[in-house]
Amino acid sequence: MIKYSIDNWRINVGEYGVFYAKTPCSVFSVLIDNGAIRHPYYDGNEKEMLALSDNDYEFDAEFIVGTEQLKRQKQILRFRGLDTICEILLNGQRIGRTKNFFRSYEFDCEKILRLGKNSLKIRFYSPTKYIAEKEKTHPVWSEVITMKGAAQIRKPIFTFGWDWAPVLPDIGIIGGAELLSFDSRIKSTDIYQEHSPDGATLRIKVKADALGKEIFRYTLLYGEEKIASATTEKNDVELFVPSPKLWWPRGYGEQNLYCLKIEMISDGTVVDTLIRNIGLRTMKINVETDEIGRKFEIEVNSVKIFALGANYVPADSILSHITRKKVQNVLEVALFQNCNLIRVWGGGYYPDEYFYDFCDKNGLIVWLDYMIACEDVRLEDGGLEEYVAELIENVNAVKHRACLGLICGNNEGEDKLKDRTENKDAVKDYTWLFEKEFPRIMREIAPETFYWQSSPSNTGNFDKTNNPAYGDSHCWGVWFADKPFDYYKGDDVRFCSEFGYESLPDIRTIKMFTETDGNELIPAVLRSRERTGVFDGIEKILHDVKDKYGKVGKLKELVYLSQLLQAQAIGEGVKYFRKTRGKCMGAIYWQLNDCWPCISHSSVDYFGRKKALSYELKKYYAPVLLIAECEGDSVIFSVANESRNVFHGIARWQISDNGFGVLEEGIIEVSVLGFSVKTIGRIRLSETVLKRVDSVFMVAELFGQDDEPVSKETMLFVKPKDYKYVEPTIAFDVFRKDEDKCIVKIRANGFVNKLYVDTGAENIDLSENYLDFTDKKEKSIIFRYFGDIENIKKSISFISINKILGDGTNV
Repeated sequence: MIKYSIDNWRINVGEYGVFYAKTPCSVFSVLIDNGAIRHPYYDGNEKEMLALSDNDYEFDAEFIVGTEQLKRQKQILRFRGLDTICEILLNGQRIGRTKNFFRSYEFDCEKILRLGKNSLKIRFYSPTKYIAEKEKTHPVWSEVITMKGAAQIRKPIFTFGWDWAPVLPDIGIIGGAELLSFDSRIKSTDIYQEHSPDGATLRIKVKADALGKEIFRYTLLYGEEKIASATTEKNDVELFVPSPKLWWPRGYGEQNLYCLKIEMISDGTVVDTLIRNIGLRTMKINVETDEIGRKFEIEVNSVKIFALGANYVPADSILSHITRKKVQNVLEVALFQNCNLIRVWGGGYYPDEYFYDFCDKNGLIVWLDYMIACEDVRLEDGGLEEYVAELIENVNAVKHRACLGLICGNNEGEDKLKDRTENKDAVKDYTWLFEKEFPRIMREIAPETFYWQSSPSNTGNFDKTNNPAYGDSHCWGVWFADKPFDYYKGDDVRFCSEFGYESLPDIRTIKMFTETDGNELIPAVLRSRERTGVFDGIEKILHDVKDKYGKVGKLKELVYLSQLLQAQAIGEGVKYFRKTRGKCMGAIYWQLNDCWPCISHSSVDYFGRKKALSYELKKYYAPVLLIAECEGDSVIFSVANESRNVFHGIARWQISDNGFGVLEEGIIEVSVLGFSVKTIGRIRLSETVLKRVDSVFMVAELFGQDDEPVSKETMLFVKPKDYKYVEPTIAFDVFRKDEDKCIVKIRANGFVNKLYVDTGAENIDLSENYLDFTDKKEKSIIFRYFGDIENIKKSISFISINKILGDGTNV
């Protein structure tokens, strides 16, 4: 097969002129990249960019076809990620139309293709006009925070606005275009696994366009070692793997991957090759009923996994600006946080191959939503056929992946429709698509892959939807219902697939999209970047900051305090979910990342700056977690052990004053079985402590058998606003560890609560931050830096709760 990528395009953007770009490219990206328009992420420029979506555009390309290509019997133009309504012309003749961003399209062009120069034109039509026209005749409901009519088009719905996304429905070529010239080709392959005590059997079936004289050579490799092979005229074969090296999620074992190589051979020549990386494992979701309600448990190789997950959204609202590096950086944050699962939310798009490559190699289970989010579906006028074709193509593309955990029909479709069941047509279409047609298709094309009709759900039929005791649930009480941070304790949560709390991004991120000197608490542009819709999210943050911390100072302090609130809100949920392991088997917080700089639920902002939540999750998602909870005049200690082995160690606790004077202390012997949770002790606070609750703190730390620190919890017995903070002296040194790494060592002569370390340099990623100093021991932070460390010594600064709330008294 000869593949020819068509990636040089001429784009006519009307009054702005003509631009040239390589794929991926779009109207918005070429204008931004060429400085023809102000960046929509800065100030209020989003609205200026939006007007461009009302126009039609033409993308033109010329490409050369040679004699060797034309010798092949089949000539196909293939497109993926055409955004969105368009017609395609080759050498002046229309060869097809497309209307679905989420599909690839192939068009035969043998009769039109020429030797030498060929011209290709794509006419894109306005998405905003398209949905407005559709909405006039057959309105389709979508979330109120999106543009009206957004559900009328198969395009990432978040581009029409979300509570964390701008309204920027772009137009262009996102997935590329190529000419395929061949006589025979491998189109796809089905790979199924059967595991037995003797080993694993791979059942492989190739789907091909062939002349009928081809043979297939199958080779399975583990590294350089050949494990099994076969050469046959048949397009299906079985390969046996004795004593297979299994693939495990992160934290449960190794991510062993085999390489399956399939070659199509004609007249002794390899004419096409397909390579698949295979992880040998079993994966199932247990949704049996029990005495509480309905389970939702992920099992890998018969081991029940507690999902420690994050909801992933597209890494940029300008889709053509999303790169492998940008996505990898986001996923690296998930690894930093000790995640073992990524949920691909249904309002974005199906990730590229490199996304799954990363998850396969790093043990991140992928929960993949079908791309429907908070919207109704309409099956008339070809809608059903389009939805089905999209499902088949995108499931076939990933069903062999070791990381793939489940396919979910939609995000909140069932939950949003359950209160609008008077809309009979919407209910009928929804039920047919997600509860009848999709399950049937999944049984046919991917019988080994679990299908879940919606999130949240209890196996459908609008029965107990989003009831925490049944199936998976979205637990939004803390943010949307103004519940206290510990409200999760009141529910029998089985699997929490969404819960979140907003915070402001880093002050440097804010300054990158609006001019501010930091003195104005909430600049107008910053306020416009909070879009909860049903209430003013900024006012909620301000209220909660005042309730917990008592005051709101300058913008930089609000950024810091809002991030601490977010970290605590999510941390409280994770602690409870993990403490109830067995009843609850998963926590997927909302959300991992941002698509533009804004106020949102993310743990890492658009520019890759980690929030306090990211550092907090590193602790709360760790395999072994110490949980300390205050109940009345007592403190209860528990240990959650999400590892295979019995954990043996000790827990040390002490209650001290601001000058590190120890009032009380104790040691608890700890032994906790793998994959279990155990209450290890309970202490009652003494009268001495109860009389000084506003000036003492507790620290509890878990140590392994080699006295290695494993988990640490710091606790106040009153709200920070009621605590008598003092301001200890902070001392630090900066050293170069090696060529690209430095260490900052920090000491304090008194209790410091949540010390934020700012190196003053751009793009410095610290190994630790938001530190509690509970004794005189020095703390070390590692970071990558090639420059002169004297610059860091001069620019480094600190923020702490002590500094904001302290009365100026030193230790």
